[in-house]
Amino acid sequence: MIVEELVTSEAVRGALDKVLQAHAFRVSERLRRLLRHLVESCLAGNEQRLNQRELAEAVFERTVGFDPDRDAIVRVEMRKLRQALDLYYLEQGQHDAVVISVPKGGYVPRFEVREGAASLPAPEPGMALRLAVMPFRDLSRPKNAAWLANGVHEDIMTILGRIPELHLVSVDRSDGADAPPGVVRDLYGQRQVRYLLDGSIRLIGKQVRVTARLYDTMADCQIWSGRYDRVVELDSLLAMEEDIARHVVAGAVDLFTGAIGQKVRNDRVVQSIDRDPVYAAQIAFHRYLHESNDVAYDDALEHVTQAGGLFPDDPLLLSMRADLLRAGYALGFRDVENPGDEALTLGERALAVAPDCVPCRVSLCFTLLFRRDTVRLQEEIEHVLVDPTAPTSYRSDAAVPMALSGRWEEGCAILETLIRDSDVYPHYFRYPLFLRAYRQGDYDEAGQQAERFSDTGFFWAPMLKAAVCGKLGQRSSATQHLADLLVLRPAVTTLARRSLAAYIAEDVLIEDVVDGLRRAGLSVA
Repeated sequence: MIVEELVTSEAVRGALDKVLQAHAFRVSERLRRLLRHLVESCLAGNEQRLNQRELAEAVFERTVGFDPDRDAIVRVEMRKLRQALDLYYLEQGQHDAVVISVPKGGYVPRFEVREGAASLPAPEPGMALRLAVMPFRDLSRPKNAAWLANGVHEDIMTILGRIPELHLVSVDRSDGADAPPGVVRDLYGQRQVRYLLDGSIRLIGKQVRVTARLYDTMADCQIWSGRYDRVVELDSLLAMEEDIARHVVAGAVDLFTGAIGQKVRNDRVVQSIDRDPVYAAQIAFHRYLHESNDVAYDDALEHVTQAGGLFPDDPLLLSMRADLLRAGYALGFRDVENPGDEALTLGERALAVAPDCVPCRVSLCFTLLFRRDTVRLQEEIEHVLVDPTAPTSYRSDAAVPMALSGRWEEGCAILETLIRDSDVYPHYFRYPLFLRAYRQGDYDEAGQQAERFSDTGFFWAPMLKAAVCGKLGQRSSATQHLADLLVLRPAVTTLARRSLAAYIAEDVLIEDVVDGLRRAGLSVA
C-alpha cells in the first residue's frame, strides 16, 4: 500500500537512481533523460513549468517552433515512461521504500512512501555494477583547490558515463562526510551500491597531488588506490584534469584494466542468469575477452544467447553476439559458415539503438576488419579516437584493428601507452606488437613480445611462437610450441590461414606467418 508522506530530496534521488538501473531505462536514453528531468525539475520547485513544449525543447531537443498538434513525441514518450515505471514497480521495485509515478493527465511526478517500508528487509543486493563517486575533497592548506577537485571529479564522471555496463549512483559529501569507510556498509545496505570511489586533492604552489581510493561495500574494505602528482599549468589545465581522470578510471573502474574489472572476472559465483541475465552475459563476455579459450567462449555464448533471447534489442548484447559469431568461425570455437553479413547486421542494429555506445562501435570495427572493409573501418576508428570522453581501454581496443588494418605505428603506439600504464589488459592487446615486429623481419623482438603473451589457453600464443621459431630455425622450441598448439586446436592445419585472415588485412603478412609455421614443421593447408 502506498501512502502520502513527505519524502526528502535525498530519498527521491536514491529512488530515481534505482529506477534508472531497470533494463527499460538502461536501453533508452530518451526515457532516462525524461524521467530525470521531471524529477529534478520537481525537486527544484519548477514543476509549474512542466508542459509539452518545455519537455520537447529541454529533453527531446525540439526547436522553439515545436507544434504539439503535429509532433506527438512528448505524448508518446510519456506513455512509454508510465509503462516502464509500472513494470519496474511490479518486478524489481516491488520492495522499494519510495515510489515514483507520473499520474496521467499531467507531467508532475509524485513521490510516495510505501507503507511499512521502514520494517521491510533490504532487497538482496544485485550483482549489477553500481558505483557511487563522491566529490573529491580539497585537503589543501588553505583550502584553495576546490575548483580543481570539482574539475577532476566532473571529468571522472563524464568518462564513467561512457561505460554502459556501469550504473552510477549520485552521492554527495554529506553521505560520507570525510570518512568514506564509515559509510561503506550503509551505502551497500540502503542504496544497493557495490562500489564507492572517493578521492582528494592537495595543491601546494604549482604542485598538485590527487589521491583516489576504491571501496568494495559488500566486503567493507578498500580494494584499490592510486596517487597522481602533476604540475599545474594554466594553459594545459584541462588536459591535466582529463589525464588524471583517465588514469583513475583505468586503474579503479575500467572493465578491461581496472580493479572492478578484475574483481568481477575473478568472482566465479555470479548470480543466476534468471536474476540478472544481462549482467551475467556482460561478465562472461569480459572473461572471454581476457581468456579466449574454449571454456570461456562456451560460457559467454550461453549467457549472451539466453540474455539476448530475453532482451533482443539490447545494444551491448547485439554487439557481443556479433563478436562471438565472428570468433566462433575465425578461431574454430564453432563449426559455422562465414558469419560476416550477420555480424555486420547485428553491429549496425546495436549502433542504431545506441549511437553513442563506444564498445558497440569498437565491436563494429572488428567486424569491418573481418570483412576487409578498410575504408569504413578507418571512419569508425576515427569516431572512437576523436571522442574525448571515450575511456582509455576502448581507445586501445580500437587501436587493435587500427594496427592490424595497416596503421601499425599509430595503433601500436596507443597500445604501448596502455601497456606501460597498466598491469592488466586483454591478452590480444599484445598481438599487434608481435605482428609489427614479425612483418619487419625482427624475429628476436617478435620472440620477446611472444614471451609476454598471457597464458590463457588461447591457441594463437603457441601458434605465433612456433612461427617465430620456424623463422629463426629453432627446431626444438618450434616442436614444443607445435605440440602445445595441436593440443589446444587439433584442426589448426586447416584453420590457421582462416584465423589469420580474420584479423590481419595484409595478405603478404598472412603468408609470411604461414611460412614460419611450415618451417616449424606444421603442414598448413
